[in-house]
Amino acid sequence: MIKLIQKKGALILASIFLLLSSFDSADKTLYKIDVDGKLGFIDNKGNEVIKPQYLFVSDFSEGLAVVVIDTTIIKSESFFSRDSITYRYGYINTKNKRVLDANYLYTEAFDDNVKESLANRSITFRNLQFFNDRAVYQDKNNNKFGFINKKGEVVINPIYYGAQRFSESLAAVDFVGWEPGTDREHKWGYININGEIVIEGKYTFAKDFYDDRAIVFIADYGDESLPFEERLINHYFLVIDKSGHIIGSPFNTILNIIYGDFREGYCMVQQLDMFDRDYLAYKFIDKNGEYTTDFEMEEVTSFSNGYAGVKTEDGWVFVDPSFNIVSNEYYDDVYSFSEGYAAVKKGRKWGYIDTTFAQVIPYRFDEGGHFKNSLVPYKIKTQSLSITGYIDKKGEIVWQHQSFEYD
Repeated sequence: MIKLIQKKGALILASIFLLLSSFDSADKTLYKIDVDGKLGFIDNKGNEVIKPQYLFVSDFSEGLAVVVIDTTIIKSESFFSRDSITYRYGYINTKNKRVLDANYLYTEAFDDNVKESLANRSITFRNLQFFNDRAVYQDKNNNKFGFINKKGEVVINPIYYGAQRFSESLAAVDFVGWEPGTDREHKWGYININGEIVIEGKYTFAKDFYDDRAIVFIADYGDESLPFEERLINHYFLVIDKSGHIIGSPFNTILNIIYGDFREGYCMVQQLDMFDRDYLAYKFIDKNGEYTTDFEMEEVTSFSNGYAGVKTEDGWVFVDPSFNIVSNEYYDDVYSFSEGYAAVKKGRKWGYIDTTFAQVIPYRFDEGGHFKNSLVPYKIKTQSLSITGYIDKKGEIVWQHQSFEYD
């Protein structure tokens, strides 16, 4: 009887250990590192957890990360379409076990932003990451999009012409798609994690939900019975809630472009010159879709930790939600706050301040960044020598790598 009880106790302890291990594995934060063109991961102590070996990787989300094995550039043969790039990818866990083999293909436009992100290895593959145990995948047979779970099982069939990741339990999907040379236009709407339609497809494009709000776009090409040059054409941005109700007034894109997403209840609006399409200034809107100020700002960051960066004639400052200046000096450039710290630039170097606007890490870096779980990447470059790594909130080096870069 005693031996039996001991065995049961051992089994219980083993089960608890395995359960705790699985939580640790799923929740552990790992950080991307680039060593001689190959990507891997370290932990928050700077220990190499996954040896640099991958072409491209995403951050970990819900315990899994995207790893790209190969890419293919596809040149466009049509005036109406652009060059595209196809990634062959799979998923690994925090122990570098291949959970889903690299049998997945994903194609997107090969535009200048993608080229730059690939070149400096900053591409995130956020749309392919897992959220709500769902990840976008593209079917090899019909090229349409659906969703898989972390077992690789198809949980939402590939019937959509486009799909965004899940955010706040909703995902934007394109029900119709655009076809050049026809009147067929995009019809984006939203589904829940069960694939049920929550907001019908009626938008030209739709973005993720943040703070219970999403930005959608409508292109109105006017009376289609008239010649194209005689039509009254309008393009609008709208703010909607999760019921699909329009919040506030539409924003005509001849004059305004909603820039980014809602953060802490505010979203940036970029005001345009209607003739040369160059931006003039920024404003903010709140969750009611209304402007928060009657003045315009030259450049801004999103709100984070209660503050936003604003560029003035004298330099960058930080403001509160009432747009009172709260920082006590001017900066040459700033990042938005993250985890209570913001990267700020003086002259040619970056340092960090906290939410009391006291300097906490000296100006000594050539690039700034955002903290994630108490670490931030840094770069110091002297002629051809480049030193990259991570520091903690005390400014102490956790991991670093040196290499030579030649222009």
